[in-house]
Amino acid sequence: MSIASLKEQHLTSGGRDLETLVRRHQVGVWRYLRVLGAPAEVADDLVQETFLVAFDKLAEDRGPTAVASFLRACAKNLLLQHRRANGRQEAAIIAAADQLWHEDCDADDGDGWLQSLQHCLNRLDGRSQQAVQLFYRESRSRAEVAAQLGMKETG
Repeated sequence: MSIASLKEQHLTSGGRDLETLVRRHQVGVWRYLRVLGAPAEVADDLVQETFLVAFDKLAEDRGPTAVASFLRACAKNLLLQHRRANGRQEAAIIAAADQLWHEDCDADDGDGWLQSLQHCLNRLDGRSQQAVQLFYRESRSRAEVAAQLGMKETG
């Protein structure tokens, strides 16, 4: 459930309106998460989760300072949970890639994979091939590739 849907329902907790709580503390919580190293899109999601937890847990208004402290602690814990979950996913991806390397690349240090990749790239038409090269070889963003090739970012 999102903050917007909670606002629409006009829920209150201990006499406090969620909208007022969000309005008062949202920017500070988001900035705090960014200082802790959360990317903007992760911070956006975690701010929503923080207020959902706070709305559920804060039964009484303890004053702006105490509420802000509670929100920061909650946001920090959610960020740490997010990082642990991503760490487990990254470990699984690394394990799978390691297994594939041993199965397919041990004998030739990946030369066969590179030859196959080059063969696939050569089979692409000009614009598709250029898009792949710009994105992967030159590390251009989707927006930059789209602009250079005169296409939509989702193209």
